[in-house]
Amino acid sequence: MVPSACPRSRTASGKRRDSSAASGLATGQSAESAPDDIDLTAFANGALIDHASSNYGGGWEPIWLLDEDPSLGWATAKDDPAPFDIVISLPEQSEVRALEFDTASVESPERSAQDIDVMISDESATSGFTLLASVQLTAADNQLFPL
Repeated sequence: MVPSACPRSRTASGKRRDSSAASGLATGQSAESAPDDIDLTAFANGALIDHASSNYGGGWEPIWLLDEDPSLGWATAKDDPAPFDIVISLPEQSEVRALEFDTASVESPERSAQDIDVMISDESATSGFTLLASVQLTAADNQLFPL
């Protein structure tokens, strides 16, 4: 079995109910930003990885979920059981208007993330999470889910 990877999605946590691969983003605006939507989970916009429940390593590091390159992503360690989660901290309180996932650059459709729960917390990176959305993905880029 090849490594599985998870999507990128104020502190947001993506919990995957399957054992597959993806990269993604949350679009919206910060409380102080202009009305244009931005990739809130981009490293260039201040997002950071707080936690990943599993990590394959070898170029499949969680930071690649935040680089805005859909050909890169995070992979879980071989044979680790699902569900997997990753916690991404945003630099400031933000309004999330949509979620977008890129899953076309995976080894095979079976390896692609499929069932994703995205949770959000204003409290901390470890508590206070509420469900923002549950989405089902296909092996494709630019899968947009307005909220």
